[in-house]
Amino acid sequence: MAPTVAPRLPWLKSFCQQLRYLSIIAFIAQLAACSPSAQIARESKKIILSDSNFRLAHVGISIYDPSTNKHLYRYQAEKYFIPASNTKLYTCYAAMKHLGDSLAGIRYRLENDTTMLLVATGDPTLLHPDFKTQPVIRFLKETRSRLHLALNWKETPLGNGWAWNDYDADYMPERSALPISGNLLTIEGNATQYKYYPSVSGITVISDRTAFTATRAIDSNVFTVPLTDRYQQHKIPFKTNNGQLNIAILEAACGKPVEPVSIPSISGFSVIRSQPLDSLLKLMMHRSDNFFAEQTLLM
Repeated sequence: MAPTVAPRLPWLKSFCQQLRYLSIIAFIAQLAACSPSAQIARESKKIILSDSNFRLAHVGISIYDPSTNKHLYRYQAEKYFIPASNTKLYTCYAAMKHLGDSLAGIRYRLENDTTMLLVATGDPTLLHPDFKTQPVIRFLKETRSRLHLALNWKETPLGNGWAWNDYDADYMPERSALPISGNLLTIEGNATQYKYYPSVSGITVISDRTAFTATRAIDSNVFTVPLTDRYQQHKIPFKTNNGQLNIAILEAACGKPVEPVSIPSISGFSVIRSQPLDSLLKLMMHRSDNFFAEQTLLM
């Protein structure tokens, strides 16, 4: 029996080709609609830009793909914004990548039988009230050597762009190679009695019943606190005086003199570890601690 031959239908073939072309076009359009840029634009508008809470806010978005050298999405990206504390995410990442699992509290090297050379590391946990265990202070108390300390300081106490009139706010202590007690003076008490710490020569505290709040003179370590009948606690940054006040505080804590010196390099030094890195980063991220973030970057 002869095979059956299907009838030729040119219009059906043409229709199938057109349908195929339309499918391809629709598929390409779908890909374009689902591209990362389109998705980001859609989600940004849905989650952020249409949110009434952001209506009066300064909002800028810039997402860049280094593999293609192109921006995936930009919204008001050309405008200047004050960096928010979410930049601490990058600080946290850099710390985890470069600082190891514990902080270098101080570097040391025996120069001879009687002298030990120390190099400050910028560790912000030294005598900080959030860290009860102090391996560096214990180490310095136990050594019988004379202490020579190099600060190797290459940064200014206040960073670029910092609001200068916040110098006595507790969230803006000075940066330093040898931060102690968070570079903050703590004053507490009432009209009958008050105390402050660190308590060393070079710090003066004046009580004043007419004072509205606790302040510090911008160019000195003279502090004024309001004298009231109720208990109060104030935390105010002290002026580090290029590390000289911090050395005086360290001397008082160790019970021995510390002589400042300068050195060309830090090769050949051993390290005393102070605190687990995650203990510092947890506090830094939880309360958005500016001082811990600044010192972490310096370390």
